[in-house]
Amino acid sequence: MGTSSQDRQLITDISRDVVAAVAPEEMPVFRPVTAAYFEDPAKLAQRLGGDDMLGFGGGEAIVFLTPVALTVMTEVVAYLRAELARSLKHEASGAVDDLVRSLFHRFRGPRAHQAASLTEEQLADVRRITFEKARQLHVGEARAGLLADAAVGSLVLST
Repeated sequence: MGTSSQDRQLITDISRDVVAAVAPEEMPVFRPVTAAYFEDPAKLAQRLGGDDMLGFGGGEAIVFLTPVALTVMTEVVAYLRAELARSLKHEASGAVDDLVRSLFHRFRGPRAHQAASLTEEQLADVRRITFEKARQLHVGEARAGLLADAAVGSLVLST
């Protein structure tokens, strides 16, 4: 999957915040793991999903959250892009009408730009996507929940 440089930066920034909140001990390796991830995401995902996990353990393996966060946030950004595109498609005709109307001096006025906001359902979807993908990548239930909460928190706090 080709990730644009803009998406890469967004995924990196959000993942850094999530990892800092959930696994701050991984911050020293965040940059090199991120570089490896974007160099070959499929290879890193394969390692996470197989027996050669990035982690260590004595009974239950402890998986590094940095590559998991990057993988999960890549999916979340794709989901949000699709949701917003679908939403904009429905609102496009009204927006075009408003733009045409604003071309006429009589209808111009200070228009505040509204930031996109997510519905509770969309936030729940983000949490579900994050949690399920983290569990698929062998993250324990408690840590997957923390990761999902941090991902949703980064969206709620920014909107």
